[in-house]
Amino acid sequence: MFRSIFQIDNFEKDIKIYSNFYIISANRQTFMINLTTPFEVNFDRYIEKMKF
Repeated sequence: MFRSIFQIDNFEKDIKIYSNFYIISANRQTFMINLTTPFEVNFDRYIEKMKF
């Protein structure tokens, strides 16, 4: 599992967005998941429970 988190700032509108990007390889398949939220969230424990 590879994870990257990006914080995107819009200073004009005073907005922060967090983009969580996961690359998961299992059973000779690769999945990419991109989750975007207005606050920082740790999705690792939820991703680890998923069955691929």
